[in-house]
Amino acid sequence: MFMAMTSSNAGPPPSGAFAQGNNAEDARFEPPMALLWSSVGAVALAALLLLLSGKVINVIGYVLATLVASILVGQFRAIDGRRRSRPTYVVPRSAQFIAPVKLAMGVLLLGYLVGAIHVWFLADAVARS
Repeated sequence: MFMAMTSSNAGPPPSGAFAQGNNAEDARFEPPMALLWSSVGAVALAALLLLLSGKVINVIGYVLATLVASILVGQFRAIDGRRRSRPTYVVPRSAQFIAPVKLAMGVLLLGYLVGAIHVWFLADAVARS
């Protein structure tokens, strides 16, 4: 009877099972900082566009500061939220100065402010024409 219990062999483990387990343990999950830095760049470019004038320039600045920055920060928050649930989540060294989530919220607030200034300039240009 003891032989019957131990003789049931499930077969060899599936190929890559050990490698997959080791890779999962070795994988380090970090915040998607490229998305966050891209949103910072979009807001910075929109702020630089404040130095120029024109209706098209203000529309482009508004879209960069609000829409593009919001989409990039939203993607950052979604991906970062999933990665934070992993046991191998690691905060990058650059995040020791300011937390990426706080930086993301600051970028959004600054983006909305820059976008509002672009809307103000655009409304002024439309009213004068």
